This record gives sequence, C-alpha cells and structure tokens, in this order.
Amino acid sequence: MAPEMYGWFYLLVRDPATGGNCVQVVSVPMPGAAPSPLGPGTFPGVPVLTEISPTPTGLGAASATYGVPICPSSLAAILPHLLSAEVRRNLAVPHLHIAPGEAITGKPAYLEITEADERDIVLPNPLGGADVIVHVVPTYTVDWGDGTEKDTTTSHGGPWPNGDVTHVYQDAHPVTVVVTVDWRVTWQATTLPGAFRTQNQLPLPIEQVQAVIVPAG
Repeated sequence: MAPEMYGWFYLLVRDPATGGNCVQVVSVPMPGAAPSPLGPGTFPGVPVLTEISPTPTGLGAASATYGVPICPSSLAAILPHLLSAEVRRNLAVPHLHIAPGEAITGKPAYLEITEADERDIVLPNPLGGADVIVHVVPTYTVDWGDGTEKDTTTSHGGPWPNGDVTHVYQDAHPVTVVVTVDWRVTWQATTLPGAFRTQNQLPLPIEQVQAVIVPAG
C-alpha cells in the first residue's frame, strides 16, 4: 500500500512568541495525488513554497530559502508525520510456515506467523533530542490462495495440534498463501497518520493422500 500523500505549504510568518520571522508548515491531505518536488505554489492565493509528499521533505530547503527557522509550533505538528516515515522503514515483514512444508486435502493446515508481532519500536527523533518510542499492533489478513474467503485474525497461529489459524484445502494443486499485516501505530497515545502495511507470501503444495486396502496374506 502506497503511503498517503499530503500537500505541504511553507509560509513565511511572524512568530508571536519571539517576534521574529519563521516558516509555518501547513499540511493538506491529498489522496491519490502524485508526488511532486519542492517548488513554487500558492496557499491560498499567496505565493509560497509547496510540495506533495508523504512527509515534509523540504523543511531544510524551505528554511534556507526564506533564511529563517521553521516555527516551533510547526515542528510539533509535523513530528507525527516524520515518525510515520521512520516507522514504515522499521516495520517487520511476517515470516510464514506451514509444517511440514505442504498441506493434505481434507486435513487442517496449521499456519505459523512469526516476526510481525506487537512491540515497541525505538526511533531516533527526526527533529533531534531524545529517542522516540512508538507501539505497533498487528492484524493479519490471510489469503489461503484457493479462492475461499480470507481470514482476519490477531493470532500468530501455531503448529499442530494447538495452532488456531488453520485451513482445510479441498483440491490438490499448488497455492500461494499471502498474509497482509495492517499495523496500528501509536505514539504518546496518539495514532500516527497514514496507513501501515507489510506483506509476505508462502508457496504451498497441496497433496492428496488416498488410503489403499491391501489384502491380507
């Protein structure tokens, strides 16, 4: 899933706290928009610097162009967006396993999902200062690859006989199991902006085993 796009507007304003000038950063959600680099734009009707990006990549360039710092109030507002970008670089991809490496028709296949679990992630503060701790919680959507309904769960599954993420295949042919992880990401009890998703797949042979009656003697 592509990250959400925002229009970032960099405005030269007077900081009431200091009496000096600073760059105020304003964001507007722009779903479906294509990224664009920092350049001239308007907000609204006022000439400013602007870009379209998941995060404000033009902070340094805008500050240098105007010759003044970013307003402190803007830094606090854009920190969650900067953290979202850092989180996406650190989210785990699920590791998938179904023992013994294949499934048998009519018998439950037990899926194990590892690595992509609930945890704290420690990130460097992109604005400087102490490290930041965010909390991530996964929800798994399992596409079993045979055209049946997908399963959504918060369980990691497990091996036979106690695993609770299972599926029974009816036909003997290879499939690809796809697990998509949607993450809920919070920082200081606030949900970070944007969508967070990782995914992995597992090729799985499906075999059919038939009982054969052998005459005695």
